[in-house]
Amino acid sequence: MAAHLFKWCQFQHDVLGKDYELTFFKDRNNREIDFIIHLNGQPLYILEVKQSDTSISSALNYLKTKFPQSDVILLCQNPKRIYQNELGVRVEKILYF
Repeated sequence: MAAHLFKWCQFQHDVLGKDYELTFFKDRNNREIDFIIHLNGQPLYILEVKQSDTSISSALNYLKTKFPQSDVILLCQNPKRIYQNELGVRVEKILYF
């Protein structure tokens, strides 16, 4: 997944001239996020990747409240269902992203 996202960011930069950057997130409270795609320094997509969707992590909910304009998504290989929680964090199948 990391390689796919990195290539996508590079394509956006090389072909369209857009300033995309791929990073991750970890803070002092041990909240971790697998991938954040920034556009011009602002988080555009905040992504966590899991095999299945046991629950939406507190880190995803936290970052959705900090960056409400960002798409915050839990990407799952085998989601039990595709849905969006009350904060706007979505659970989606990896195939759809």
